[in-house]
Amino acid sequence: MPEVVEITFLRPLRRNNNENVSPDSDRVEDLQPNDLGSSSSTPPAPPPQPGPVLREMNDSDVQARQQRLETSLREAVGIHNDFARNSEITNEQLWIAIKENAAGIKGNAAGINENAAGIKEANAGIDANAKGIKGAKAAIDAHAVVTNSMIVDGNTAVLVEVRRMLNYRDPPPLLPDDFWGSPHDEKKDNEPPPSPLLSPVPSLPSRPSHVSSHSYR
Repeated sequence: MPEVVEITFLRPLRRNNNENVSPDSDRVEDLQPNDLGSSSSTPPAPPPQPGPVLREMNDSDVQARQQRLETSLREAVGIHNDFARNSEITNEQLWIAIKENAAGIKGNAAGINENAAGIKEANAGIDANAKGIKGAKAAIDAHAVVTNSMIVDGNTAVLVEVRRMLNYRDPPPLLPDDFWGSPHDEKKDNEPPPSPLLSPVPSLPSRPSHVSSHSYR
């Protein structure tokens, strides 16, 4: 169990000017009601603070104050502001403006989507053009290969024919690189080659014996 502590309040001694009391005196004066304070005692009210004297506002004061407030609002909002010049904007008008803005935003979004679709189509056209350019380049390359092959074949045929005409005989279809330096047959080297294209040159007649040599001078 908690211990019970008894507290005894002692009042300090009071001395009267006309009475001599020794320091070790046991005299205790009677306690007054407000000496130690009681629950029924109330603190005194504070003195009034110094300040302006309050008074009631009449109609003229209220109107002047309202005019000053309106002037301050106009200066804050601005003379050229629509809300300052037209103070009769209703909530319905505001909602109409908001709906119109929302419709404009939707229209802008639709335009953006159309632009994106156009950009995609343009990219597809660019890709198709690139493929067409690649196909044309491949066709040009193939045509160049065929043309070069035809030129090489024609030059080879002409060269073979020229060599055949110079040697008076038919060379092989494709002459080796060392054709001009290849050794010939000894029998064929001693014999003149046949000349199918050129006719043989007739021999000159011999000079008659009875003609003197000085007659030709």
